[in-house]
Amino acid sequence: MLAAIGAAVALGGVFAEGPPIEKYRIRGPFFVIIAILAFAAMIRPLGLVPATFLAFMISITGSTEMRWIESLISAVGMTLFCVLLFVYLLNLPFQLWPRF
Repeated sequence: MLAAIGAAVALGGVFAEGPPIEKYRIRGPFFVIIAILAFAAMIRPLGLVPATFLAFMISITGSTEMRWIESLISAVGMTLFCVLLFVYLLNLPFQLWPRF
């Protein structure tokens, strides 16, 4: 049943008129991959809070519609959510801040 519905949707998309497909841009996926790698490199030496905040800021620069104020607010919110979820709700032993 699921395959039949998928085939019907695919055939409808092939024969329907619509806007042309945009050219593929590498900027978004590139910055997301860089953010993932940066998070993996920063989580142990810097801790969860700086690593999450910086990884989010790196990944958001991949968007052409980025605005700095909204990005900063979103990064703070995402960092707070990660700390609440992983440290307090799931009780995972993450280091929050860098050890000097």
